[in-house]
Amino acid sequence: TAFAENTFDLITVGQALHWFDRDKFYQETTRVGKPGSLLAVWGYALLYIETGIDEIITDFYSHTVGPYWDEARRLVEQQYKTISFPFEEIPTPGFSIDVEWSFTQLTGYLESWSATQKFIQAKHFNPVPELMEKLKPYWQINEIKPVRFPVFLRLGTIKK
Repeated sequence: TAFAENTFDLITVGQALHWFDRDKFYQETTRVGKPGSLLAVWGYALLYIETGIDEIITDFYSHTVGPYWDEARRLVEQQYKTISFPFEEIPTPGFSIDVEWSFTQLTGYLESWSATQKFIQAKHFNPVPELMEKLKPYWQINEIKPVRFPVFLRLGTIKK
């Protein structure tokens, strides 16, 4: 980057570290981070709504569109725990992103998945409408439900 050395107190990466050339990124992070600054790398896991819905969505995630996820998705599933992290790691609590969604919002989210889009390109049809039919007994069209995305975080101190 064009940033000067020792510029930042905090550097964050949200749901993207799996795409980076990590060696180059960590080198640049060390260069532009101030001594003692923080690197926060986070992402979110598969959503949770309620048992019946979760089972159907998990099956869709794993089996229907599962073969279409990029290999890098496995790093997210492992909460970045298998990725090198050459910083002094700071333990963090678990937390989540909690939203309230309609059936239509869930539909849009599932259609936004990269694996869903790759499935559509390969098979020439959208598998989400069939999935949503399976969910209708659990979710009335106009009903709002709480949706939880578990968030994971690796937080580290940049030493020089």
